Amino acid sequence: MNPNTLQTVFLSGMFRSGTTLTGRLLHAHPRIALASDGLFPFFKFLRNAIASRHGADIPEGFESPLADYAFGRQADVFRAVQQADLHLPLKEADRAELLARIATWCAEHPQYSPLLAPRAGSAGGATYAELLEELLTLIREEYGDRATGIVGFKEVWATEFVPALARTFPEMRFVCLVRDPRAVFASKKFRMAQYPPVFMARQWRKIAALAYWYGHDPALSGRVLTLRFEDVITEPAAVSRKMCDFLDIEWHPAMTDLSSFVNGLNLPWFQNSAFGRGGTAFDTSTLGRWQSSLSEGEIALVDYLCAPEMGLFGYEPVHGPDADATRRMLDDPPVVPRESLAMWIRRFEPYTLEDTRLELSMEGNRHGALRAGLNARDARHFFLHDDIHAFLLVQKTSGREEAHATDCA
Repeated sequence: MNPNTLQTVFLSGMFRSGTTLTGRLLHAHPRIALASDGLFPFFKFLRNAIASRHGADIPEGFESPLADYAFGRQADVFRAVQQADLHLPLKEADRAELLARIATWCAEHPQYSPLLAPRAGSAGGATYAELLEELLTLIREEYGDRATGIVGFKEVWATEFVPALARTFPEMRFVCLVRDPRAVFASKKFRMAQYPPVFMARQWRKIAALAYWYGHDPALSGRVLTLRFEDVITEPAAVSRKMCDFLDIEWHPAMTDLSSFVNGLNLPWFQNSAFGRGGTAFDTSTLGRWQSSLSEGEIALVDYLCAPEMGLFGYEPVHGPDADATRRMLDDPPVVPRESLAMWIRRFEPYTLEDTRLELSMEGNRHGALRAGLNARDARHFFLHDDIHAFLLVQKTSGREEAHATDCA
């Protein structure tokens, strides 16, 4: 299989945003074979290779998380990733280490794509592009059949690689999923290992802003479909038909029949809800649970950090930046106890009360920047890219919010 001739699809978004459900929905189509979350180490290695080529520094190497790039942090890495492609040389030793990590990742996470684990180590390729071609071939062989016409893969966190993938694989198309950040917070809150709230919010707004930008970028015209998870589960027939139109295939009823969905072992799949094991129907009861699951301070924090980007997708903040609840939150911001944090994140992200207060003081400058004219450099400092700043200004000054899925088809 050559992904330059056979159509491929990449699904990405924030974790706890319904990407797994959406991936299972796509995989249920008889012509689509899609693997979930099996290739995450690939993007960490690719990030490092791109950064190295441009002289950018990744202090902790592979272990370093994909940055949120807030306030110009790792701005050189972000620019390099946005300008890159995958035709980067891959040393044999690096390929062997990467494939070993992929095999271990898939084996240790059977809910993802465990069928890739036994064969991942045999993939070849002298560049990252060639290696990904072989991995996509493996996905087709393990998760597809003779009817497969589209090979897909889903990875959370990895939205920022859309332009690089698009330059490398002309036939690849991209589905970016967004969910109300307060629902994301509520979903993660009841998971065993948690993340600092500021980290969560900045990752969400990075991924949401990039999804919106890519969906409106003329250079990616017709290749990016940006969806809201809320629409996926409230209007599955309409949204799945939209996805099929986007992929140029006929709609199939299996896409809205959760009883036909399978997991990474090709066994019946059940929704992975933080509020209990899901059933065999699209569960719309989860949509508003954040209102009772989050404290007022948590809601105020998410609104404060994410409101501009929320407006791009029609998510209404409960508390404005000057509301009493927001002022109380800034005086006493919510933090996650150290013992409740995921082990890996403690060494990378500030999480104490003092850290959180310092980070939130910087966010006040961001709110001010949105109300002022910025040059391109300052726009990138506060909003990743001047185009994203322009989108935020338009939706703020017009008073209009996009209430439904957006695309640039």
